[in-house]
Amino acid sequence: VLNIPLADQRINPYGGIGIGYYFMNGDRWDFQDEIGYFPFLGIKAGTKAISFMGEVRWLGLETSYNDGTSNDVEVDALGVNLGMVIRW
Repeated sequence: VLNIPLADQRINPYGGIGIGYYFMNGDRWDFQDEIGYFPFLGIKAGTKAISFMGEVRWLGLETSYNDGTSNDVEVDALGVNLGMVIRW
């Protein structure tokens, strides 16, 4: 994760990339569990005790399912996270 403190460390833009293992369950088809990646950008602003954050991430994932034939599916998604961080 790249973290760049600004304004006396009260504003912290950050970005990075992560990977995850996704359990894919479906009622109609047999989806395959897969590994996917997610690049993200965000900003955190506040004090050491309390701050607010917002982040945007994009999920890139390819999986397949079997309904008698093999089919590949791209599951790409854009997500937004908003939150508050409290430290003690």
